Amino acid sequence: MASMGSSFAVHAFSESDLRWNPDTMRGLVDAGAEVGLESWTTPWGLAGVFGGESPSYAVMAHPEACQRDNTGVHLPALCPRQPAFRQLMEQWLDAVAATGASACQWDEPHLARRPSDTGNRWACRCDACQVAFREEAGRDLPSAWDREVDRFVRRLLSDTVAWLTTEARRRGLASSVVLLPDEEAGADDLGTLASLPGVRYVGVTPYWVLAGVGPEHWETYLRRWCERVVTATSDAEAEPLGWVQAFAIPTGREAEITRGVEIMRETGITTIAVWAHRACVAMSGLTPENPELVWRTVQDAVATARTS
Repeated sequence: MASMGSSFAVHAFSESDLRWNPDTMRGLVDAGAEVGLESWTTPWGLAGVFGGESPSYAVMAHPEACQRDNTGVHLPALCPRQPAFRQLMEQWLDAVAATGASACQWDEPHLARRPSDTGNRWACRCDACQVAFREEAGRDLPSAWDREVDRFVRRLLSDTVAWLTTEARRRGLASSVVLLPDEEAGADDLGTLASLPGVRYVGVTPYWVLAGVGPEHWETYLRRWCERVVTATSDAEAEPLGWVQAFAIPTGREAEITRGVEIMRETGITTIAVWAHRACVAMSGLTPENPELVWRTVQDAVATARTS
């Protein structure tokens, strides 16, 4: 990674790593430092709240702290309002600080269900959320989605990110906040995150193939999200960050990676990352049809971006 021109590496740090591999994670950070790579960590699949395919021990250990949808169904993710979630994140942050990493990437924080992708089902309506809503609104948390519920749910996520960045900063860790590309998000959501103390980078993951955007529209889709990120960070200390998709790429669309990097640079994205190393060849569910070609394309795109 260093030889191809990368300046940092993002290490996926799962609950399994927290339990079994803390010294391994420290070794990865040390190995990166030896070749001049800054090390970030990301809570890969932690508590079912962040991006990543890793399962959660905490979900199994704390069913009482899991999210519930509006019909009362138990969901496989902790509610960020529950003490069990915060205890897990504090433990994780302590372990990250011990590795010597410089930053945490808060990757795609989300709740398990939203009406936009699950019909009328949404989360979270656990006991803690019901109590909090009653204290705030003076009425019971309804089972039907409405504008007040939407604001309540979004505030849960934004308050959680604010707490996480504060806790990271307290441990000497910078933060990178990366959101899912949510068309329903308010225009100021990214800007609010960019202004949080300790946040060094703000971005989204506009993975166009994953989002089902076809060859004729993907450039427009990517450009729109890059421009939103640049606008959100224009008056903040945080830098605009973009993630390029290098997994699940169909044959014939590999060149879109090169163009994707170009679009990010054209729109003003100053820090560009790629998910993931060697085009996710180790994960059969995510590997491209031609992973070798995808990875060569990534290498060439990074080299060109660094020299032009």
